[in-house]
Amino acid sequence: MRLPVIALVGLLAACAPVTTLQITASAKPILANSKIGLTFYPNSKLLKFEEKKDGSSQADFATGDDLEKVYAFFHQQLSEKGWLRWTLKRSGFGKTTKIEATYQRKGELFKFRLDADSSSDRYKMEIEF
Repeated sequence: MRLPVIALVGLLAACAPVTTLQITASAKPILANSKIGLTFYPNSKLLKFEEKKDGSSQADFATGDDLEKVYAFFHQQLSEKGWLRWTLKRSGFGKTTKIEATYQRKGELFKFRLDADSSSDRYKMEIEF
């Protein structure tokens, strides 16, 4: 009798609406990447988050702040944790909408991408090991 109940719970979980999480400055910091200890941008709304076993992660979030300010927040955290930026590339048509950087620490390397949706206040952040 338990099997149908478990199947029903699984089905309901799969049909549950996507929820968002408001990140506030007063709240305990929520990790955007647990491998490097990177926290989410303060006062943003987390829309989607995924972290893989290899330490890579992807997050969609919204904030009214501009791309340079958001990137500066993440870069400062990484620098404070000992990560050195090796490459930095800004791209976009007329206005920067994407920042890509490579960071290294103690022989470990990852790619950081921050992409701003120019028609909204949404961002996509990717960390790839």
